[in-house]
Amino acid sequence: MDNKEKLKSGNSLSITLAPIRDSYKLFQVVVMEFKKNGIDLKLDRDSDIDFLKIFENNVSACLNGIANIITSDAVLEVVMEMAQRCTYYEGNTARKVNMDLFEEEKYRGDFFEVVMKIALRNLKPFFQNPLS
Repeated sequence: MDNKEKLKSGNSLSITLAPIRDSYKLFQVVVMEFKKNGIDLKLDRDSDIDFLKIFENNVSACLNGIANIITSDAVLEVVMEMAQRCTYYEGNTARKVNMDLFEEEKYRGDFFEVVMKIALRNLKPFFQNPLS
């Protein structure tokens, strides 16, 4: 399913949901980055996930976890695998999303927003209620 979104730069991004194996791989890497900071994420199918409570009880660790995710080579690698299924639009010009796209200085301003949008789009289905 395609989901075209406007970027802050005025350019657009069409996101195609990655296969479940890739999305789950991203989920695993993100959880591991949070766990590096001592956040206890006990996830089972019978528990409701209360992200606000997790954050309130672990503010410093959560902020460090977010920093780990943003700077994680493992997260970036998985997101860039997913990005191969996405398209970046500058006006009517369409380009595949990959690291080569951001070699051009004019596109680097969109880098973090593109990576974040692709990651969130692929993580959201795992948390339909908490993130909706």
